Amino acid sequence: NVIDIEQGVDRAVLQVDTPGDVYSLEADWVVAADGARSGLRSLLGLKLEGASYEGRFVIADIRIKLDLPTERLAFFDPAWNPGNTVLMHREPGDIWRIDYQLPADETPEQALHPDSLRERINAQLAMLDVENPVWELDWSSVYSARALTLPQYINDRVIFAGDAAHLLPIFGVRGANTGFQDCHDLGWKLALHIKGLAGAGLLASYSDERVKAAREIIEEAGKSTRFMAPPSRGYRLLRDAVLSLSLTREFVRPLYHWRTSRAHDYADSRLNAVDDDNLLFTGGPRNGAPLLN
Repeated sequence: NVIDIEQGVDRAVLQVDTPGDVYSLEADWVVAADGARSGLRSLLGLKLEGASYEGRFVIADIRIKLDLPTERLAFFDPAWNPGNTVLMHREPGDIWRIDYQLPADETPEQALHPDSLRERINAQLAMLDVENPVWELDWSSVYSARALTLPQYINDRVIFAGDAAHLLPIFGVRGANTGFQDCHDLGWKLALHIKGLAGAGLLASYSDERVKAAREIIEEAGKSTRFMAPPSRGYRLLRDAVLSLSLTREFVRPLYHWRTSRAHDYADSRLNAVDDDNLLFTGGPRNGAPLLN
């Protein structure tokens, strides 16, 4: 456990607490990938920016064989969880993930009680016409949707990545995917910088690019979060109107989109050439755009 950090011009010194002793660890760079409750972020006094949403969900992974399509299923206002939302999708190894929204007055301890989990999971399976279900709980937790990011991912000699840098709603697996993308962006840049093969601008582009990507996700995720868990009567009225109209009106259905995230466009990256020959090309992706499949 890191209990203290001191940063100099060209290195950082960590104080690491272990069951045996406290020792010092010196490093040129420290990558803080220590999760949502980042100790390094707290030690440096850094604050996340954005919004936290009040709606809370149980997330439960159960092992069961089901003859259902491999797609994300969304249920709004089901009979067993009135006024709330339920999500369900397949995972590897006969694992199914069920996310269901909790009533505002229910505590996490109440929600995760075995009897409560069993009753609600069985109710969801019964709604899918699964009779006498036999399943095994693999994992469960309670979460609330948060859309937060640090304003900068490089703080002197400490570089933040993953949940230590940003907290994103679970809808669309944004947290895990964005963490992988952070590592992909950071790894080669930090390696070239350490080897002396690139200037400071290359490493600095990691923060510029990934903060902007996180902010884009936060903007999009806020929309889906407010749809899944409306924060006010007005949002709920609008959501329910869209849902009900989509059953009978074709023009409403395009308001839904199956993709909950998209590839980020690094159009403003400092790595893009300012004076290049873009004007000679009449087609293809622009600067910073993802390559077409």
